[in-house]
Amino acid sequence: MKYILFDKDGTLIHYHDTWVPFSLGMVEDFVKAFDIESAQDELLYDLGYRNGAVQPNTALAAGSTHDFYRAFGKHGDIRVIETWVKDYYAHNITDAMQDIEIIDGAKEVLMKTRELGYKNVVCTNDSRRSAQMFIDKFGLGDYVDDLVCGDDTPYSKPDTRILEPFLQRNKASFDQMIMIGDNTSDTQLGKEYGLFTVGVLSGTGTQESLDGANHIINDVTELISDGKFVFDNVFSR
Repeated sequence: MKYILFDKDGTLIHYHDTWVPFSLGMVEDFVKAFDIESAQDELLYDLGYRNGAVQPNTALAAGSTHDFYRAFGKHGDIRVIETWVKDYYAHNITDAMQDIEIIDGAKEVLMKTRELGYKNVVCTNDSRRSAQMFIDKFGLGDYVDDLVCGDDTPYSKPDTRILEPFLQRNKASFDQMIMIGDNTSDTQLGKEYGLFTVGVLSGTGTQESLDGANHIINDVTELISDGKFVFDNVFSR
């Protein structure tokens, strides 16, 4: 079996129009709730919002809820803050998901790779709830075979332990997989095991920031050429 692992934010959906406003709003509400408005700039910097933009390879660009807990936890009781973040996410994620937009051609890529016999997997540091809402919103259920999510385990990309439940479920190995994503959390995933990774420039990553990528493309539509998956030869290494 051949598995194509797709990051979600910045790879399959437009990141900046949805998650930047959501995250900035969460920080603003957090500092108000805990009466620490003076810490807002520091918190934004720690999360990766600098010079008016989200920087590659930061918590905002590619982090999990655990990364947010660590950044927010500097400003109070970590247990109280974890509860606040979870509640905020639970109460606001549905509204945020209304605004997400899939990258042009991404659904067609998933349809084509599935037609060609590959197994498509969404591999994200985001929550399983968010990933499933994305799949449901854009009718991708027939084209996505499995999910790897940031709240499935205590680990997040690029730590390969995030993949352990998936590997066990599918009896899969690293030579059966390719990872596609827009941050080094994607392009460094599984490098010690020889996992082939492809960086995309449709999210927060840049040519310079995508360390470890075996190849870099503009977006996922470049994965298909003449009706074929362009990296199929990787599986026969």
